[in-house]
Amino acid sequence: MGVVVDSSIFVAAERGQFDWVGFHTKMGAERLYVTVMTLAELLHGAERANSPARKEKRMEFIGDVEVRYPLLPFCRDEAVIYSKIWASMSMAGTLIGLHDLQIAAVALHHGYRVATLNVDEFSRVPGIDVMDASPFRIVRSPHP
Repeated sequence: MGVVVDSSIFVAAERGQFDWVGFHTKMGAERLYVTVMTLAELLHGAERANSPARKEKRMEFIGDVEVRYPLLPFCRDEAVIYSKIWASMSMAGTLIGLHDLQIAAVALHHGYRVATLNVDEFSRVPGIDVMDASPFRIVRSPHP
């Protein structure tokens, strides 16, 4: 079994708002993966950084992600699944973001769960097994 880690978790982690140690402990020996769509979303965030230093920090974070987590592609088989769930969800009026839909298609193709901080959206995908990672979110109190 495997778990596809959604972009929302990596974004929270990069901001210091996610408990990686607790998350990895909970996952145990279960293998964690990243999709090419998640990688693209992270790279997009780096390109939009408001300073060269922030971009460099984000690129270092992305480099760590690429080293630690196997990358799952989006190929023809995933495209077939994607097109079917895209059409059915569109017709039902329950469509989610297309990048999230691609991530879901990859997870479905491999029979993996999706770990996310965006449960409401992913749980609308028929047949997907969603893991709510919000218990690992670190909420920082505002400074007075």
